[in-house]
Amino acid sequence: MPLTRCTRCVMPETVAGIKFDEHGVCNICNDYDKIEKISFTDRRKKLEEIFDKFRGKNPHSKYDCLVPFSGGKDSSYVLYICKKYGMTPLAYNFNNLIQTKIGKDNMENMVRKLGVDLVSYAPNWDIAKKLALKSLEKIGDFCWYCNIATGSTSMQRAVIEKIPLVIYGEDYVMFEEDFDYTEMFINLFNKFCEGISPEDMEDDSISKQDMSPWRLPPYQDLKKITQIYLGTYIKWDKYEIVDILKNELGWNGDEAEKQDSNQSDIEHIDCKFIGIRDYIKYLKRGYGRHTQLASVKIRQNMITREEALEEIKKDDIKPRNLKEFLDTFQLSEKQFYDIVARHKKF
Repeated sequence: MPLTRCTRCVMPETVAGIKFDEHGVCNICNDYDKIEKISFTDRRKKLEEIFDKFRGKNPHSKYDCLVPFSGGKDSSYVLYICKKYGMTPLAYNFNNLIQTKIGKDNMENMVRKLGVDLVSYAPNWDIAKKLALKSLEKIGDFCWYCNIATGSTSMQRAVIEKIPLVIYGEDYVMFEEDFDYTEMFINLFNKFCEGISPEDMEDDSISKQDMSPWRLPPYQDLKKITQIYLGTYIKWDKYEIVDILKNELGWNGDEAEKQDSNQSDIEHIDCKFIGIRDYIKYLKRGYGRHTQLASVKIRQNMITREEALEEIKKDDIKPRNLKEFLDTFQLSEKQFYDIVARHKKF
């Protein structure tokens, strides 16, 4: 049975949290229209006020802010903006131990070109692998260990370095004029947890101490740190961002060593197995990366809906590095498909 899709873009009914209005248009498209009406000139002034508040005023550290950094387009753009406004950022990288060569190259190139310090942390691989398998079993997504640790260890590092501002690169937009930064961060962090807490991951082979990288600092420490999402203050056009990074800093897309035709050459190219995650999403929910990107292009009037419906057929392509993924996590192909099938939403 075919999936019901937004009458404007091509996002299907199986997207978590999607809603359709009386015209069949999804809330993602309607939110995009709201964002288009926001005065980002005013928002950027607020960002400048935030930067003015923290620039050069940290008595405990040389750093004005911390930027969770992967070498991807979004976090690279955050560093670019920070330096443009005279901030002194610390680039912090959570190394998930499945980084791509081009991701590492971009990371090194960005910190050299922008002149910023970089700190990287990699977890115990035995623990990370167990967490990947457990989350694949529990929620049908092996990326839990990376998604959660990116947030938790970034905040832990900010506490250690006594940095009062953490800036994320997601295109997340707050529509309200006033909001609690800490509560906003905690709510989004819990959303990424998808109902699984670090305590839920503890068992006979994973101790409470093993899970320490995946826990947020105490609330009283979080309250001392302002967490912002740059997309709230700057209009987030991913294609414009890529052009700026390529032209001004020599950032590279994944054209040369793209592993899969179902993988984007600009999205999450720092992770070796992002194409597997997108394929799992397709198997679970009937859509993947191409559906998401095609929908973005429709909203930006870059392609027609008919062209998008052709583009999304690429989501069905089996990733060429599936065997490498299975070998890495010691799964058989049957085990993989059986696990994913248990999480099918349609």
